[in-house]
Amino acid sequence: MKFLKLFLVFQLFQSYSWAYEVKTEVVKTVDGFALPITILLPEGEGPFPVVFNVHGGGWNGGTTTQVPEASVGDFAATITDETQVIHVGIGYRCKLQNGTFEKAMQDIDAAFKWFSKRAKLYQADMKRVGFTGGSAGTPLSSVYMQTVKDCKLYIGINGVYDLPKRDPKKSSFPDKKTAHLYKIDTEETMRNASAVYHLKPNKIPYTLLVHGTYDHTIDIKQSQNFQKEIEKKEGKCELLSFEKIPHGLLRTYYPHVYETTVNRITELYVSELGVDRKAIDLVNKKLAIELEEYRDLKTLSKDKILGKWSCPKKWLQDALEVTFTTDNIVSIKVNDQPIVNTAYHMENEQVIAKVGNRKYAFRMQKNGVLYYYRTVKQAEGRKVMFEKKTEN
Repeated sequence: MKFLKLFLVFQLFQSYSWAYEVKTEVVKTVDGFALPITILLPEGEGPFPVVFNVHGGGWNGGTTTQVPEASVGDFAATITDETQVIHVGIGYRCKLQNGTFEKAMQDIDAAFKWFSKRAKLYQADMKRVGFTGGSAGTPLSSVYMQTVKDCKLYIGINGVYDLPKRDPKKSSFPDKKTAHLYKIDTEETMRNASAVYHLKPNKIPYTLLVHGTYDHTIDIKQSQNFQKEIEKKEGKCELLSFEKIPHGLLRTYYPHVYETTVNRITELYVSELGVDRKAIDLVNKKLAIELEEYRDLKTLSKDKILGKWSCPKKWLQDALEVTFTTDNIVSIKVNDQPIVNTAYHMENEQVIAKVGNRKYAFRMQKNGVLYYYRTVKQAEGRKVMFEKKTEN
């Protein structure tokens, strides 16, 4: 399996066929930038519920001439067919397009209205609407969804909902430069960009929040406190909290997180958006099959790990290479420079190597990908994954 495939499979499963249709359109052009919209249309006859996604990315994506692509979200491709829900990705101006929070909100509003006017064309039921957002997409989506009368469900993935109370020692996003560029650097603008200050009693859609305890980009307290404030306003909210999982947690290479979350989302599609209950079983079975290759081997033999393994530089700041030898020595190179040469030993499903006070515990997924979890605080819990190098 190609290494890149490992990272893209969470959006479009490589081994699974699908019936939904993908449409990409332009909502409008503003300040010279075309605003894209991506639509996943399930097969069959509607009307179908609609879930709109506002992507994350730290407001960094795109170029000086093009806004980032309109992502439908990490799980949309997995469940569009089974749930018969239309998934819509919204593109908006980020920092490289001279975007601001206010401009982004205008772009989201334009996309929502554009789609609403074409609801009949897409067989969309605009009385059954949901919104999702991840990371930098959460303040935008969680504020905007409160303006949509028929929004029945909100899903926030590792989100920030109270900017004035963000602890910069525990959350790196947004930093001062980003806040300044996106014009949310005063008490008033931060409050306007924070969903917690817009909550209205008895008008809050059912809310699902998902967060990892090792998230140092956005502290989990943002989700915990948002849940409390929603419940104070008589809203229904649940938090899926995952121990020792970092930011960007909804990935197939965290199979337990992905399976638990997507199954719960499907259940909420049924209860809040009126999806047929059979979708629950269909999604559950699909996930069990598609995630199997990302689960760990229960036993790991020495012959499987011998040789050279590489983690391309594009996934880390530095290119990493690990070599296991037959005489129980592991060497690690960073950017082709040797930094570690130490002994290793096998412990059931792990390969253990100690360097000073640091312990590397390598595991292998069933698809043959070798990995370990980082321990440096700002990257704590992140998987570092390696593919086997073939000798020329």
